[in-house]
This record gives sequence, C-alpha cells and structure tokens, in this order.
Amino acid sequence: MQKIDVYLKANGSVCGITDSTNNSVEDAPTITRGMQATVVLHFYDMDGNAFTDLENYSSWEFYLADDWDTSTDPMIGIASGITAVGNEVTIPMPTTNTAELIAALGTQEKVTLGAELVGYVAGNEVPQIIEQFVFVIRNRRSDSGTTTPTVLDSIYLTAAGVEALIAAGFDLQFSEDGVTFHDTQTTSDHYYQFKSANSAASVWSPSIELIKGDTGTMSVGVVSTGEPGTDVIINNVGTPSAGVLDITIPSGYTYYPYVGYAEDGVGTNFSTAASSTLKWTATFYSTTIITTPVYQDFVDAGASWTQYIGGDGVTYYPYVGYAEDGVGTNFSTTASSTLKWKATFYSTTLIESPTYSDFVTAGASWAKYIGDDGVFAGNFQSFTSADVITGDLYSCGENQPVGIITNSGNFYDANANSAVTYTSGVFYVDLTSILAAESLSTVDGTWKVILAGGTPDSGTGIVGLKKDHIIEANPQTLYIDTPFIENSTVNSSSTFAINFNAIKTKSVNGVAYTPVVGDRFSAWEYFFTSSVDITTITLGTDMEWASYEVTELKCRRNDSDEIVDTVFCFTIMAIYDATNTTGLRIFIDLMRSYAA
Repeated sequence: MQKIDVYLKANGSVCGITDSTNNSVEDAPTITRGMQATVVLHFYDMDGNAFTDLENYSSWEFYLADDWDTSTDPMIGIASGITAVGNEVTIPMPTTNTAELIAALGTQEKVTLGAELVGYVAGNEVPQIIEQFVFVIRNRRSDSGTTTPTVLDSIYLTAAGVEALIAAGFDLQFSEDGVTFHDTQTTSDHYYQFKSANSAASVWSPSIELIKGDTGTMSVGVVSTGEPGTDVIINNVGTPSAGVLDITIPSGYTYYPYVGYAEDGVGTNFSTAASSTLKWTATFYSTTIITTPVYQDFVDAGASWTQYIGGDGVTYYPYVGYAEDGVGTNFSTTASSTLKWKATFYSTTLIESPTYSDFVTAGASWAKYIGDDGVFAGNFQSFTSADVITGDLYSCGENQPVGIITNSGNFYDANANSAVTYTSGVFYVDLTSILAAESLSTVDGTWKVILAGGTPDSGTGIVGLKKDHIIEANPQTLYIDTPFIENSTVNSSSTFAINFNAIKTKSVNGVAYTPVVGDRFSAWEYFFTSSVDITTITLGTDMEWASYEVTELKCRRNDSDEIVDTVFCFTIMAIYDATNTTGLRIFIDLMRSYAA
C-alpha cells in the first residue's frame, strides 16, 4: 500500500505544498491509479505553527476533481474512515481505479487534479473547514491487478439517500395541546412531532394532529430537493389512517474561494497569479462562480489585504583592522602579534581593500585584544642537560617548583601540562614531550624552573596564564577570552564543514555564555590547514555567510602542480538573535589564505 505524507501551509482555505521543514516546494503529491493508498495531510499555518483543533471535527470528506462544476461527479470521493489527530488528517484510499478517474486520464501520462478536504462539527451540516490544494494522478500502462472501476455516488443526497436517513429512525414527542410536548405517549395526547434520530442537530417537525380512529400506518412518499436556505416541507398526501409523507429537503450552499495578489494593501497591480513582487494577498468566498475575478470583485466582497511575503533583507559585510595602539598606528588588515589593538565595523557596501580612513568614517572603536608580554618574577633555579637523571625525566630537587621555562621563553605549568608532574616532593619533566613541542633534539642552553612558597596545587604559585590562542581538533566552541582558534586537524576533503554551536566565557573552566539583547561580539579568527582544493564549505544551522564565493577557495600549488598545504583564515562575528538555538546569529567570512 502506498503511503503519502503531504505537508501543507494553509492561507485560509488555500494551501501551498511544503517539505517537512515548512519550506515551499513545487512538486505536488502523486498517486498512481489502481493502487491502494493512505494519504496523511500535515497542516501548518502561514507562520509555520501546527494546527491544533482538527480533532474537534466529527466527520470529514475528501474529493479529487478536475473542474469546479459541483453537478459533475469527482474523480475520487472519500466520505468515511477519515481520522484526525493533532495536525494530521489520515485519509484511506481503498481504491483509486474509478471510472471517472479513468475517463479523466484517458491516454495521458498523468493529470493534475484539485483536492478538497471538508470538515464538519457534530450537529452542524454546514462545513466548518475547507482546505484546497493540488494532487497529481499517474496513469497505468496496463490494468493488471486492478478491480472493476468504481462509479462514485454524487456528493449530494439523493432520494434513496434521504430514505436511508429516514430509515435510521425518528425521535417522537407527544402533546395534548400541540404546544407542550413530552416523550411518552398517553391516551390524552392529540398531537405529535418528530425529528431524525441520526443527528443531535435535527430539527423538530411542525406539530401534527393525531387522528382518532383505527390504528394507522405511515410511510415516506416523494422525497425531493428544495432551494438552498428554504425550510423543510412535509406534506401528508395519504389518509389519516395511512399517512404518506412527501418531504422536501433544501440543498446546501456551495462556496467558491477567490484569492488575489497586489503590491500593497490597496490592491496596486492586482493579479490572481502569485508573484514574488506581489507581497499582499486577499481572499473572499462566493456562492457564485466568477470565471475571471477582478479587483472590484474583492472590493465588493469586502476582502482585506494582508502582507504575506516579507521585505528584502540587507547584507552586511564585516571588516576587521589591526594596529599598534588605540589610534590606528601602523594600521593593517592582517593580524600580527605586534599589532595588539583591533577595530571592527560592518557596512552594506563591499570594500575590496579597506583602509584606515574607512574605519574612521565608520566610527570604529579600537580595543586592545592582545595583552602586553609578561615578565616572570620570583625564584628561578636553572638546569641544563647535565641534570638528566634517567630516561626522559629531569629532577629539580624538592624546592616546590610550579613550572618550567624553556630557552625560547615557552612556559610549561605543572597544573596544566601533562608533560609536567610533581610527585612526592620531586618535580619531573617529560623531556621527549617538551622537546617535541619545542622542535628540539636536546636541551638548548639553560632552561629554568620557577619556584614558589608552596606546592603547585596550593594555588600560591603561578596559576593559569590567560590565553589568546587555542588549538583544538575540529573546534565547535567559541571562547570570549580567546580571539584566535586553530584547527589541529589537517583537512583532506574537497568539502569542509564549519559548525560553531556553543559559546563559553573562557577557554579554561569556562561556562556556557547566555547572550542578551544588544550583544554584538568582535571578530574571532579561525585558522585551518588544507592539503587539497576546497570546492564546498558547509555551515552549521546557526551560522551564515557574510560574503563568500566558492571560486575564491583555491589551495596554492608549486610549479610541479603538487598541492602545497594552505592555511585559511576566517573571521567570525556574532550578534544577538533570540530565534537561534545558541541565542546568537554567527556570521563567517573568508579573510585570507597563505602557504603553510
């Protein structure tokens, strides 16, 4: 059995086809003639909110037809077995091989039909919900395995249908005076009234006088259809003892929906065809078929115009500059350890080569984001290669050291680096690990041990230096105290994924940062190395490009056309956006690339 999920965005009674994420699609749902099918309709409003009241409807009808003529039979009609739960309506289709559908298809490969779902509330015969959209029916090359075509009944009640309704039974009440009625008949009653027992909304008939005499009979005579809006008419054309009731039942109204589009709320450049430039819509219903609706029809019907397509967005380009101080000395757009001040601004204009004057014009503020070089103070104990004890370990006695400084000035903390340990009063250094980090084969010159007044764990020695650079494998977290992020994994794929989905207050023992309205962050710089050409970059759900073209991403090659590792640098900025999962909208832009 074919199961078809259809996602619908309802604008009044007119529905557009979407995918499961509520994005509009052009392809209509499709059924193949002759197959049993179950169709599940998922309803959402224009804001993407799921319908919540579908379970309030007690009965449903579903039709597929190729015209707007209600006097002709539909191609497929379902009036039983339809259920609704949440925002879903499930429609069983035990057969899709009707004579009407075969005639409509003929020898065509497929036809597009109009679909209409109608819902009723208990006790009310007038539809309370009508939703319309389109469906595609594909033809068969043979009829093997199909049953005899089914001829559909008319959607209107026939005389036989009314007789069946009456055969379901009546509720009777009795009265002595024809005004006050009760349920149980007595010998004093001279009048009665009746209504159909099939519906709680049935209306009592006029008072009918009981004729005294022999036990009589009553039957249904001619049942006919009256004009919409008229009363039910019941005439006894028989005798008092052998009543024959002729019944005239009014037909229901048929309402036709009409949708118009315009440039504004007063109907400028009216059209019945949707367009991206016609961002306003109006709808009305009429019992009259209007072959070609015009603007005046909407005015006469009192239709209201509503904007249903938002305005065009604005693209902002981020620009980051660096300088030696807070007044822009030695300005550059390339980061450097000597340029410790940074300024950022956004512009709707693309500037190929930003200059210092661009930052002045934009009113950009300079902020120091790299601290001054530190100076180690306190007790020092030097050691050289002569201090080797055994294997890869160095021992510096029991003077309670807290860290080590190499000849190049790099610091290794006993609390933070696995290459440094403190056990039983003796400070050990993993020589192999640190030499690898320093790109050395042996100790160069003199290294120093920093001594403190207490043990490394007491907190009285040197603790945690603030970082401005962090190296991680495929990082996905931004740290407020760390403006430089380096991916330690070398990319070897033509597709590279960037997905920053968390922000923390700091890189060491940091906690998740909760943004607030007005937050706007200065740029982070994100570096990664690639050994191949990159043709595609994918972004996480909370990220988007500021400006970018894939053709700009080319790894550098040497004269022999071998691929040379290339480092790419991206600038990342964030602004407050409560609609995103992180609470921020994160923009990313390619800033520069250089040979590794």
